[in-house]
Amino acid sequence: MLSLDLIELYAEIESRFDEETDEEIPYPPE
Repeated sequence: MLSLDLIELYAEIESRFDEETDEEIPYPPE
C-alpha cells in the first residue's frame, strides 16, 4: 500500500506534468 505522502507526491507530480506535457505518467503498483 502506498502511504498518503506518496499519493500526494504523485498527485503533485501529475499536476506539474499535466501543465507541461500530455504524456501519461507511469504509476507504481498499488
